[in-house]
Amino acid sequence: MAPNCPIPLAQHVPPHQTIARSRLRAAKIRVEGHRPPIGKRKQIRAHAVRFVRARYDLVLRSAEELGIAPPSMTIRSMKRSWTTSCWVKGRVWLNVKLVELPDDCVDYLIARALCLTTDPADQFRLLGLLQPDWERRHNVVEQFSAHNRR
Repeated sequence: MAPNCPIPLAQHVPPHQTIARSRLRAAKIRVEGHRPPIGKRKQIRAHAVRFVRARYDLVLRSAEELGIAPPSMTIRSMKRSWTTSCWVKGRVWLNVKLVELPDDCVDYLIARALCLTTDPADQFRLLGLLQPDWERRHNVVEQFSAHNRR
């Protein structure tokens, strides 16, 4: 427990930080405190990029079976959104902070971005074929997003 605090410290850590920290522990990257030193930040970012790229490749295999052409993909830091896509140019941008979400929510966000690159009017039909439980995943992402806005 934190000094002079009756609530255990684990209750102060938001769920998205808990997921990210457990992934870093699995990758044998130690993080102490809220802001790691610069060398660790580069190591954490590299791990996050590897994680997002692996999830993207996994979802892309399923999407290609439905006839969705693979768009160009970029992983970067974004302040407000998890993903962005441009269907005219066939591009997808993924937020490096996707590592903070559960795996199934990351898959949902990537699948949604891929569906938007084909035809925005047809996105929900394709999303339903890729991930039948996309509405549940969408609600979980909304909860994480609301928690981040505080």
